[in-house]
Amino acid sequence: MSSDSMLASKAGLTCASETLRLELQPLGVDVVTAMVGCINTEFCAKDIPSILPSDSFYRSIERYIEDSAAGKPSPTGMDVNVFAE
Repeated sequence: MSSDSMLASKAGLTCASETLRLELQPLGVDVVTAMVGCINTEFCAKDIPSILPSDSFYRSIERYIEDSAAGKPSPTGMDVNVFAE
């Protein structure tokens, strides 16, 4: 799954959660969306690296894009075991 797909999936889940929150509130059901931040996982370990064209407008942030596509959170994420506790 690419970084763009992950962001779209997170946005989709957030929208679904907000819709459920509004629809279930009259029934006394609370819905909470937890935004946990950066967690160090191997989720993106097998993603194909992004390659920018040499004249790309984004060349100045290429390293950030590469790190993001490789699943390296910035700032440094929380250890997955600490998060799981």
